[in-house]
Amino acid sequence: MKHFAKRNTALALVLLMIASLLASCREQAEKPKEESAGEIVSEIVHDSYLPKVVDLGLSEKETVMDVTQAEDGIRLTIGVTSDEVEDTYGTSRGIPYKTEYRYYDMAFTEDETKRESTNAYHETARVSNSGVDMTFGGEPYQDGGSYTGAQYHFYRDGTPTEHVIIPEDQKNDSPAAFYNARANLLLIEDTIYAGICGINVFDNSMWSLYVKDHFVKKDVRKPNVEVVLHGLMAINGIPYALIREYTIDMGDVIYNYFAEETEAAYLVPLNPDTTDLSGGEIKVDGRPTGGAFGWGKYGYYMCTGELWRTDGKGSKCIADLIYCGVDETSVIRNICPLSDGRILVAANGGLIELTGSESIVPAERSIYTLGAVNYNGYIGLISTTIAKFNSQSDNIKFVLKEYPNVTKMNLALLSGEVDMVVSSDQFVLKNYVKQGLLVSLEEVAPALFEEGILIENIVDATRIDGSCYFLPRSFFINGRSINPELLTEGQTF
Repeated sequence: MKHFAKRNTALALVLLMIASLLASCREQAEKPKEESAGEIVSEIVHDSYLPKVVDLGLSEKETVMDVTQAEDGIRLTIGVTSDEVEDTYGTSRGIPYKTEYRYYDMAFTEDETKRESTNAYHETARVSNSGVDMTFGGEPYQDGGSYTGAQYHFYRDGTPTEHVIIPEDQKNDSPAAFYNARANLLLIEDTIYAGICGINVFDNSMWSLYVKDHFVKKDVRKPNVEVVLHGLMAINGIPYALIREYTIDMGDVIYNYFAEETEAAYLVPLNPDTTDLSGGEIKVDGRPTGGAFGWGKYGYYMCTGELWRTDGKGSKCIADLIYCGVDETSVIRNICPLSDGRILVAANGGLIELTGSESIVPAERSIYTLGAVNYNGYIGLISTTIAKFNSQSDNIKFVLKEYPNVTKMNLALLSGEVDMVVSSDQFVLKNYVKQGLLVSLEEVAPALFEEGILIENIVDATRIDGSCYFLPRSFFINGRSINPELLTEGQTF
């Protein structure tokens, strides 16, 4: 690693060993503007922010469902459950949190006398412009004498809509839905716009778009192009769907592993009559992975653990939340800019505070970069492992960066940008060994090689000239069976 004795080095990390290896390395001033709808919108913006987790003192049975700025502070929507509630409603369709509003000052000190229940039993979202009382929430659903989940409605002035909100791609499932659905809810010129995720399926790619009184079709856009919806945002009063479209060019290859995949992200403007995503588009940078929010001059969206901002013209990464345990699989419920320039993010059941800085990388911490190239596996598993490690480590942090090809990875290695390598391509790894770019794992993480930690013959199979430079993500034991009658009595096999 370039931060150790040898500067020009890189390690090959793989999923099964990554947590232990990381642990081994660890051992080494404008005023706010009031919008006409009543929302408090910040005009203080920074090019980059540093994140930190806010300690709200919540118990294991409490979780942050939403965050917004109130007139005299911050209002959080907190979900609360108990053993009795879970026994009544069950947890097979998500934890049945009963929600309440809690009010904090700008330093996150709560006024417990202001606590109040939400209109919905289980509220998950509220319109961004706070001058309107519209929310999205669910009620426990009973079918055949037992509770089987929640039914979701829009609530206007505390009154639920008559019909149950179930996304079109989930109509074949039960009318009951999972608890803890996410949503970004907008009301523009009395038209409802809602990006909804997590009903029945907990998946960042399972977003549905509701406009006025119908769901928008996602499969009508361009021929031979797949579209993934990642959420909803409003910029200067105009609602946009955030999508990522991609196509795979198989050409003459046989295996998908060698196919050429191209993708791009766009904002698609919406109006009350929108029925599909075939309208105009604005290209944005980054690779969206789940969650889009925004009201005012800017929209915000997540790219793995990175927070990106767009004004509808340009876009850029403004913070890296992986230092707070956020990755591609994290549940991001809301992004709330404050009038003093800070940004609050409701993520993974907690709250993250972003403060303007000169860099998105904490200067006081040691940061290491894992570079992934030609990795034939689910990169989200590695990302999740890193995020969990970062959430428990104060001084050592890791970030994961994917490279589209070996050429770009080589440039990153030569520039010192990458500290460790993740790849399924042994030809690439062995070539790096020949070039002297990889350092033996035994030198960097000797604790891994103490007796009883690793399977000795698996390690031996990876050695090159007696040294272990990389380890497999997984391995398979194959064998043959033989009829015992063919063996002479007493013969060993």
